[in-house]
Amino acid sequence: MPMTHTTPAGVVYWKGHVRAPNKDHLIALSHQQHGRRLQALYGFTTPATWDSRTLGFIGPIKDQGQCGSCWDFSGTFVVETSFYKAGVLKPDGSQALSEEYTLSCGHNGGCGGDDNVNVLDWAKKTGLPLT
Repeated sequence: MPMTHTTPAGVVYWKGHVRAPNKDHLIALSHQQHGRRLQALYGFTTPATWDSRTLGFIGPIKDQGQCGSCWDFSGTFVVETSFYKAGVLKPDGSQALSEEYTLSCGHNGGCGGDDNVNVLDWAKKTGLPLT
């Protein structure tokens, strides 16, 4: 149950999130409106489903082992996927970017954890070599 806050003047306000009773309907309307806008502006709508694996945007699965480096793998994956989409790298596993480079050479939390945004900043500054 949401909590309330009473001001010195005696006015009671609800604290916290109160979901609108028609929120599901509003979300559906928003999706319809944005779909029509994409159709009008660009001649296409968003697909009902999307699977990047079938489009060649996803490389092979990698194993981070016992290191808590999911932040590094996810940040490197963002850069790697953009290169796959641009045709710079081949997603067949023959070319992949190095997570180890960021872990070993970057100033970060290493296996103790960090933020994947730091990988993007690091990639902009130094680039990311192939594995």
